Amino acid sequence: MSATNLVPDEELAGLGAQRGPGSAEAYILLELREARSTGQNVFAFRDLEGRYTIEHLSSDSSFEHRAAPVSLSPPSV
Repeated sequence: MSATNLVPDEELAGLGAQRGPGSAEAYILLELREARSTGQNVFAFRDLEGRYTIEHLSSDSSFEHRAAPVSLSPPSV
């Protein structure tokens, strides 16, 4: 598994606004908000290749992939 970095919601929102509602960032932010609305404690991560995943913070404060992790690549330019 490649290294990943936590991506703040504010960064996702800014990139989503720049790249449009069909962008990977806008989609990830939507998924985060929907999961959080059901009480899930989830966060977005981006790997070195620019792919996003959504991970769940477990009760022992460690991150684990959701049952169906979302992995999206950035849009082609």
